Order: sequence, then C-alpha cells, then structure tokens
Amino acid sequence: MIGNIVKIMVQTSCIFGYIIICYLPLLLFVVHEGVECNERGDHLTDTAVVNG
Repeated sequence: MIGNIVKIMVQTSCIFGYIIICYLPLLLFVVHEGVECNERGDHLTDTAVVNG
C-alpha cells in the first residue's frame, strides 16, 4: 500500500519536474515579453497623454 503511494508520488514528481524543466524557459520568455509589452504600453499612453 505505502509502496504504491510512494510510486505514485515519484511518478507525479517526475512529471512535474519534466513540465517545469520544459516550460520554465517558455514561461520566463512570456513573462519577459509581457513586462516589455507593458513598459511599451505605458510609454505609448504617456506620449498619447502628452500629445493629446
């Protein structure tokens, strides 16, 4: 019984580890792009306010 639980835990941790390793760079890229996009957006709104 405990062996099965341990086996399941090991399998899930391996899956999560695999997901984290695979998707972490993608996630970081998305966050980085989002931050840059937000900064650009703020800059655009600032210039629009000044020009408007």
